[in-house]
Amino acid sequence: MFIPLGGDDHPYTPEAVSEFAAVLERHSGPVLLHCTVAWRASSMWVAYLITRHDSTLDEALARGESVNISPPPLQVLLGRNLTLRYEE
Repeated sequence: MFIPLGGDDHPYTPEAVSEFAAVLERHSGPVLLHCTVAWRASSMWVAYLITRHDSTLDEALARGESVNISPPPLQVLLGRNLTLRYEE
């Protein structure tokens, strides 16, 4: 299944997360989530974990950090503004 994400024709929306969740519900095996730089894919994954698996933002971000998570797409997918703080 191809779920385009980004740009004027395919905006970041909570509905995109719902579409992604529906795809995962229909498939019992592994699913490849991919984009060219992992920016969209990581944001989609984190938004999915928060909205469908009741993960906290911190829990979901911990899983998304390894694949280049970034605030702008995530906050639009979740429908709220976020401030991400990284500690060293």
